[in-house]
Amino acid sequence: MSVVSYLRLTPKQEFVEEFQRYLEELSLLVHHQKGFIDVEVLCPEGNTTDYVLLS
Repeated sequence: MSVVSYLRLTPKQEFVEEFQRYLEELSLLVHHQKGFIDVEVLCPEGNTTDYVLLS
């Protein structure tokens, strides 16, 4: 059974760099989990600060 997960996250401006580091670390860890297929992180463009994660 496959499950698709969708998260929309909006970090406060002062935490964006820390948030990006956390996403990179999390991505490395999750790839070693049994049954995990993939994750896609869509970064903000223009004047939005929303990140979208699909897994």
